[in-house]
Amino acid sequence: MSPLVEQSYESTAGIQRVIAFFLDTAFMILIMFMFLGIVILFESPPLGYEPLNDHIISEATGTNVLLGPVGVILIYLIYHTYYVGNYVATLGKKLMGLVIVHASARPISYILAFGRCVVVAAFLIAMAMLSEPFGIFLFIGYYCIALFDKEKRTLHDMVCGTRVIKV
Repeated sequence: MSPLVEQSYESTAGIQRVIAFFLDTAFMILIMFMFLGIVILFESPPLGYEPLNDHIISEATGTNVLLGPVGVILIYLIYHTYYVGNYVATLGKKLMGLVIVHASARPISYILAFGRCVVVAAFLIAMAMLSEPFGIFLFIGYYCIALFDKEKRTLHDMVCGTRVIKV
């Protein structure tokens, strides 16, 4: 392990990574609301239009429901891949002074950034398919792994060979 990673990984186990997660979530929610607004704008019937029956209304809202989960996953993948691939950190991590590096302390590529996102997205989809109490416990457990890992990594860090370090 590189001296840079060895010296720095413990500092990310604390509140900085948690705050960065919530900041990134807030940024993505903002982006999702903008995305949803655009979808609704283009799917809304013209002003003054009155449908002949309820079937037309259900078709329009059905598309919004279909685009919702797909849109959330796409925004997540694009947001994280773009920022981590370009700047080695998401906006939240940058604000908290954290970066994502390969185990050898070198910056990660777009492919590895995308791989990290796919692992998290697959986990979130699996979590969403479970009933509410089990999904919440699974989510907490996913991130609690870092509390017990010597290098303070979560599951996607372990799978992809990455670390979050303080700079």
